[in-house]
Amino acid sequence: MRIALISTILTLYTAALLYPFNWPVEERIITTTFAANREGSFFKGLDMAGPEQEVHPIAEGELIFYHEEKGSGFSLPSGLGSFSVIEHEGGIKSVYAHLKRGSVEKNKLYLETEDVIGVLGDTGRSYGKHLMLVIMDPELKQIVNPLVVLSAAPDEKNPVIKDVFFKTEKELVRAERRVKMEPGTVTIIAGVYDLQTDSRYFFPLTPYKVSVFINGVLTFHITFEALKEMEEGRLVLAQSDNRRFKDLYYNSEYFILGEIKINPGETRIEIIVKDVADNETSTLIIINAS
Repeated sequence: MRIALISTILTLYTAALLYPFNWPVEERIITTTFAANREGSFFKGLDMAGPEQEVHPIAEGELIFYHEEKGSGFSLPSGLGSFSVIEHEGGIKSVYAHLKRGSVEKNKLYLETEDVIGVLGDTGRSYGKHLMLVIMDPELKQIVNPLVVLSAAPDEKNPVIKDVFFKTEKELVRAERRVKMEPGTVTIIAGVYDLQTDSRYFFPLTPYKVSVFINGVLTFHITFEALKEMEEGRLVLAQSDNRRFKDLYYNSEYFILGEIKINPGETRIEIIVKDVADNETSTLIIINAS
């Protein structure tokens, strides 16, 4: 099986729809999504909490590396705990981390989707039983959002736009539906997140797309599709003007959407937030500057 992960959103979507990867665990609650703010840097995978259960490959492939946490001072230091790396057709690699100690498959060199990699656990730097899944495309030097290439899961909940702020040189103004401001340069800051499909849990999740239209013109577009490694080794959001972490996160809960110039008169700002299931939420703010 081959997924052509290339740099255009359209082609990536086409590949994902034709050849979706399997989910590695049956029972799961997504607790952290791709490119979330993880202690001041981009989170590189997808965290799935759940009961102790078998973990399967997302696609058939070759087991190219594994690490078994020994629980002793002679164990290889790793925040991932016990983990396995599988290489799939086309060079795509998948990583399965925090597996239960003693459960990691070591004997099979080639794994089918029905084979067991290990058991969901809490080894390494972990605050409870969960699986961290990372999907990498070494050829493009990209880490891919697993939700884009995993098979579609039922999701009817719209993302949330909690609130929006305008930051000027002098102040931080909470945006209402209509705002009076002086002309000048403002930075748009927004608290947006996606919701768990299971209403029993509340884990604010990173959305998939955030678009900002100024007077009907698409001005900023952020997509949490892939992280790209630049020459100096730092990660940036691909297809989003290569935004660095510090260019995107205002703090742990709010995103920097962009900077605009407010001219005298009326300025209409529409913010649209989507998840991978194409559920959508939007808000319209009208600024009157004089």
